Amino acid sequence: MSTRLAYFIALDLPLDVREELMLIASGVPGASWVDEDQLHLTLRYLGEIDGAVLRDLQGALARLEPEPFELRLQGIGFFPPRGEPEVLWVGVDKCPELHELRQRVDTLATRMGVKPDRRRFAPHVTLARLKDAPDSRLARFAVEHALFKSRVFSPRSLSLYASHRRPTGAEYRRLAMVLFKGQDEASPATPAE
Repeated sequence: MSTRLAYFIALDLPLDVREELMLIASGVPGASWVDEDQLHLTLRYLGEIDGAVLRDLQGALARLEPEPFELRLQGIGFFPPRGEPEVLWVGVDKCPELHELRQRVDTLATRMGVKPDRRRFAPHVTLARLKDAPDSRLARFAVEHALFKSRVFSPRSLSLYASHRRPTGAEYRRLAMVLFKGQDEASPATPAE
């Protein structure tokens, strides 16, 4: 049986921000919480792509040289917005630089042969996937954490990931990492391989 991989490009979150998120990741029956080292902010979902496109994309990403900017995670929400919630997420404070970076990544991916992404960019960090989570517990979680705000941070890297679906949830493997200008690889702020 062959394993199909999907790919995406995401901002890596600093360790202390991921630790902040893990402090609120509990209290909802039916929630499958994302492991700390798997937390990320997706810039562009790529789907299934062939090896040649993947190699071209890795080379193009290596030349991206993103400019640093500041970001803050804040607020709690659910997808889909109507009907039974399937994903619990933390949102992102307004950040034009994040949207500009997303546009650059989107343009790059499309130029390399990835199908255009027609969905509106809704920046978030997935905390949990939900299955039959009681509405009352979700409502309580949303109220208890409505004012959640991470510290302001500067992302130091973005990565190309492969996503492998497993019965216990998706598992992500980093294929390539791009440092923001002024960053070095010595910092332990990015998730472990």
